[in-house]
Amino acid sequence: MTSYIQIAGDPTEWWPDQPFDTSQLTGQPVSVQITSPVAGFLVISPTAVGVAVFESDQAAPACLSLPAPGIYVPTATGLSAGNAGYQLPASADVANLVSELMTLMQNGGSQTITLGGTAGGSLVLNGATLPFAVLLQASAPMPGSGDASPPEAGKEGPAEPTGVVPHH
Repeated sequence: MTSYIQIAGDPTEWWPDQPFDTSQLTGQPVSVQITSPVAGFLVISPTAVGVAVFESDQAAPACLSLPAPGIYVPTATGLSAGNAGYQLPASADVANLVSELMTLMQNGGSQTITLGGTAGGSLVLNGATLPFAVLLQASAPMPGSGDASPPEAGKEGPAEPTGVVPHH
């Protein structure tokens, strides 16, 4: 039996890598490794209203492929292939950001996160009001990063990774 999590106000179904037990929601921020619809970490605030856990006989849906790490914050329309949050710099330390978000949610402060992509920019998060955030792990190497082969001669790599929307 598998399970998925939905948090009030956002229709996205977050599929943890292990069944989620609601007893983990103890008034402290919780980090849950997820495998669908993206690979990453769902960080749930103790102020989140309406965290629902559903059991399912179905397997988790396929995971979106993201060429760069990112951060998703709640939206009324949910995560989709065309709107997977904000792109982070390729060098972003996702594990460290999970820890920072948990502290932010516990203390109720605010934090500015530097965004990546060609547009760059920043995202300001308020830990007192943010019900959850998802730190998205890159699932394919970014063109131009040390992990990717350069484009073949005469072929351009994508100007902007798909899936993660840069902040404009």
